Amino acid sequence: MIKQIARASILVLAREGMDDWSIAAAAKEAGCAKGLVHYYFRSRSDLLAEMARTVVSDRHDRKLRSLKAGGTAAIDALWIALRAEVREGAYGAWLGLCAMNDATVRTALRPPDSAQRELGGAAASALGIEVDPVELGAIVEAALTGFQMILLQDIDSPALEEAHHRFWLSLLD
Repeated sequence: MIKQIARASILVLAREGMDDWSIAAAAKEAGCAKGLVHYYFRSRSDLLAEMARTVVSDRHDRKLRSLKAGGTAAIDALWIALRAEVREGAYGAWLGLCAMNDATVRTALRPPDSAQRELGGAAASALGIEVDPVELGAIVEAALTGFQMILLQDIDSPALEEAHHRFWLSLLD
């Protein structure tokens, strides 16, 4: 039930934004009583932190799944995944949580130490290159976040997709 409430809360946040997000709206989306949300989460901050952990984990897993295809198929799958995250609101929800001035939420937004290594390793494997996976993971995460920021501004153009492909080609040099 905890994950169900967290995912429903993320949907509300993605759809309504932080200003209109509430525990009552999250409970309604989850199909449960507001009291049940309070039973599982002692405070609003605890629920927001669980939402943050869920969004971070989901975004990371989506990138890893995309990169498993290998080669150009991985790069294309990743582009589709980036666009879907923006279109479906997951990226906006993540940004909304990032903007919060709440220590519990900020801590929950930090991916585990292994995340950069996993992302870098998956990217290196997809490209068939040997590099430091932690360093590559940091570079890839920063670039993908930047592409999504541009997509969030409704600038989804062939030129942006070409820039995405050129980014990946630059890693082969």
